[in-house]
Amino acid sequence: MVRRFAMRKESRMYLKEDNIQKVADNLISFFVTELLRTYAVMLNTHKHNFERVLNFDFFNGMLKVFEDNIEQFSENRYANLYYNSIKLFLTEEEEHFDRIRELTRDNYETLPIIDRKNAYVVQINYCAERVNKGDLDFLSKKLEIYKEVLDRKAHYEGLPYISHVLYTGIAFAAINRGEMDWAMKFINTYRNELTDIHRDNSYYIVMSEYYLNMGDIDRALESLSKVKRNDPVYKEEVYFLLMKIFYTSGMTEQFYSEVESFRNFIQHSREISERRKKLARSFITLIKKLYSFKQNKEIGKRTDYISLREDIIKNEYVSDKFWLLEKLTELE
Repeated sequence: MVRRFAMRKESRMYLKEDNIQKVADNLISFFVTELLRTYAVMLNTHKHNFERVLNFDFFNGMLKVFEDNIEQFSENRYANLYYNSIKLFLTEEEEHFDRIRELTRDNYETLPIIDRKNAYVVQINYCAERVNKGDLDFLSKKLEIYKEVLDRKAHYEGLPYISHVLYTGIAFAAINRGEMDWAMKFINTYRNELTDIHRDNSYYIVMSEYYLNMGDIDRALESLSKVKRNDPVYKEEVYFLLMKIFYTSGMTEQFYSEVESFRNFIQHSREISERRKKLARSFITLIKKLYSFKQNKEIGKRTDYISLREDIIKNEYVSDKFWLLEKLTELE
């Protein structure tokens, strides 16, 4: 094939003896980088979004070839970024997280626009996973990364608006860290940079969380009442917030009613992935135990609290782990 290509008069200039190897090396570098990028995207999709059945056989073989020749790609920052993303998905080892942080910071300006944000999303998702495993120090790292995203304007992805998912994620991260002034400034500053279809729902969702953390139950409920609950994008978040609000305010009847409603929604919904259903079911189980402790605080045993704390920390699939641990501490 190469000989046939070289025989073409118009192609001879590209395959002179002194640059055949250069052409080959560039082709290898390009295709390996794109294959690594595709593999990383597939792994992220499989783990965090749709949990679809994907065939990784070719990519697993390709990864081994890359690792056997890794020195050849030591100067390819893009290939190394995608490689470390893949290894982070597969092993969850922190060294790959640190390497991605370094590569993103050092090469941000030269990354394609879409990959600028995606490099940060990989880091944010890893922080979320570590928090779910009980490493609460990663709450601070998560907010630090979000702030870096804003400083570098990576959230725009070349578009004139901010993603509603990123908007709520940043607001929740700041609120969970207790940076209430910063959170309020962010919420109001970026509200008008949301798309029309998501602006009000996203705003009132995060404002409900804000008021809940400020102890203003009435305004938390008022904000939540303005969210269109029939919108599948926000329905799940509304359930979580209502359970937290009714738990905090001691509205027993409303609390258990919302728990059962959410349980039924999870069971029959085709709108959320199995992974998210698992996270929600774990949250329901644990918040019900918490509420039972809260109602019977005077007869609760120290060993019961210790056991529940261990259950929360060890459970790798539970939403709002930090909030659950915080509420348990208040009861102890």
